[in-house]
Amino acid sequence: MKKAAIISISLVTFLLMSLVLKAQKEIPSDFCLTDEEFKLAELINAQREARGMQAIPLSACLSYVGRTHVLDLYNNHPDTSIC
Repeated sequence: MKKAAIISISLVTFLLMSLVLKAQKEIPSDFCLTDEEFKLAELINAQREARGMQAIPLSACLSYVGRTHVLDLYNNHPDTSIC
């Protein structure tokens, strides 16, 4: 249950952050997924398929936005605020 919730939250975060990418013209030419990021994408798609949903194709743009968002959360800790 906890793993599914984390995967669902990650997916929603990736989808929402994709809107931010529209303001950015291009991703770095050397961008590629880490093994852990690729595994996360596989886990998300496995959860979607288990629920009768279509898999989401890997996207460099969406993956870049996801990584950028995770780094922002790690560096700025917005989850620890009382606001």
